[in-house]
Amino acid sequence: MIQIAFRFDDPSVTSNHSLETLIIQLCCQYNIPINFAVIPFRKIEGQLIHFNKSKASHLIKAYHAGSIEISQHGYIHENNAIPSKKNPSEFVALTFEQQFKWLIEGKKIISQLFGDQSIGFVPPWNSFDANTLLAANRLNYSFVSAGWEIPSLLTNAIPIIPRTCQLKNVMAAIDNAQLFTKLNPVIIVVLHHYDFDEIHEAISPLVRLENLFQLINRSKSITITSLNKIAHQYNPELSEYNIKLYADRQKLHWRIKKYLPEDFIFITEKISTIKFFLLKIKNILSFSTLPSL
Repeated sequence: MIQIAFRFDDPSVTSNHSLETLIIQLCCQYNIPINFAVIPFRKIEGQLIHFNKSKASHLIKAYHAGSIEISQHGYIHENNAIPSKKNPSEFVALTFEQQFKWLIEGKKIISQLFGDQSIGFVPPWNSFDANTLLAANRLNYSFVSAGWEIPSLLTNAIPIIPRTCQLKNVMAAIDNAQLFTKLNPVIIVVLHHYDFDEIHEAISPLVRLENLFQLINRSKSITITSLNKIAHQYNPELSEYNIKLYADRQKLHWRIKKYLPEDFIFITEKISTIKFFLLKIKNILSFSTLPSL
């Protein structure tokens, strides 16, 4: 069985609340428990402005109705990477003290809006380092959802749930996951406001999202889940194992790698996963038409 979960990044005091409301309505219509990763603060004309109950009323109402989940999306979603770094990041290379301060200040705003509940942490640009992870552990976030580039931390106590794809390539991810249903693959789809820009789109992105929800509801091999539910199934040990498995897949020759799963996590017993992959690689290597390596 394939599980699929949705994450919507960047709601804030300055975001498009009308679009967010439409997304909530669509998710409610199809019983999709989407997770909104909320930015606690934004800079407006040099001033730090926090997300308030007036601006967040649509999210607060949906949250208390049980329609959506809430995570914390960084601090102010500002790029603090040094100029020589190619990839943007709000947290990478900052001190533990600075990161801890930002996380706890942001978490306080989320608590004021939605109540003092266990929430996940989503770093902007899916980028973080060992200090971020240490701070997230200290503050008892229920999970971290980001990319696959994971720093090492021997005492990690919370699961890491890497994203799989964006809206534009979710169908390719589903097609690939269909080949590995025995491993119970989990697809994490990340949405942003810019995914719903209708310029040069033959089909409205909202219509495309609704078509996806309809396909999922019809499918006998796909079930809906959420980041919070995954975090309860997905302990830190299994999380670490999946990350190592992903790293090992990246080391394989592309002629072999293309036959193996893409950016999924697997909620299954370790030994069954190992046996499955060993058998899969054995079959690939014995396949007579496989190009020579």
